[in-house]
Amino acid sequence: MVECKTELSFLQPVKPGKASIAMTLQKGAKQAVNSAALCALVIPIPQLALAADTTINTAQTTTQGPTAVELDGDDTLTIGPAGSVTVTGDSTHGIFTTGNSNTITNSGSITTAGQFSDGIQALGASNTITNSGSITTDSVSISADGEGSNGIFTTGNSNTITNSGSITTAGQFSDGIQALGASNTIINSGSITTADYSDGIIAAGNSNTITNSGSITTTGIQSYGIAGGGNSNTITNSGSITTAVQNSDGIIAAGNSNTITNSGSITTAGQFSDGIIITAGDSNTVT
Repeated sequence: MVECKTELSFLQPVKPGKASIAMTLQKGAKQAVNSAALCALVIPIPQLALAADTTINTAQTTTQGPTAVELDGDDTLTIGPAGSVTVTGDSTHGIFTTGNSNTITNSGSITTAGQFSDGIQALGASNTITNSGSITTDSVSISADGEGSNGIFTTGNSNTITNSGSITTAGQFSDGIQALGASNTIINSGSITTADYSDGIIAAGNSNTITNSGSITTTGIQSYGIAGGGNSNTITNSGSITTAVQNSDGIIAAGNSNTITNSGSITTAGQFSDGIIITAGDSNTVT
């Protein structure tokens, strides 16, 4: 299994010192984008194959994709309301895809228990990931209990991630949604909850769009609600962002020509935690 994962260094240094985090954030974002580019080089080019469509309506206990369930380019995986994927072990993802233009739709549940075990990990471009729930007592969730285990992780350009269900991560350095690359779109109208050193949503790269109309809650130290590193990114919040502990800004960005628009609520409770802060760059706009 080919795996390419980058820890974003600018999530980890401890503030205070907004001036000191400025250069660190900018450097970390650049390293992340460079790493994403390198990741693209090591992703194998899939062999000529027909597109595969797979539907899961039962309980599964092994990683789905990229070969046992075909998810290596132009493939589709759907987890129905009665379906589930539960995996245990380090570096064991619930769903793992390579290649471009895959479509992943989850309306069931995905659970991982182990370090570096994402709920969904997608390596490639133009992939579409949708986590949506239904109005039932058995709500949809993606949960990750382990260090370095993100709810959804993508590397590549022009990916679309939509969450209207719930994403919960319990370990350190485990973001709700993490995207590395350019021109990615992240939309959250559901709920995202994270712990220490774990952002609700983070995107590193240029021309990314992050829209939150749902709720983002971070309960741990240095855990930002939304973080963006790069140029010409757009962050819009009409929902709620809540951070509970020190060094946890509601929205933080570094780079040039970024636009941040807030019409929702941002609440921070800890020391050195701003509602909105841009730590480096020029021609940025906050409204």
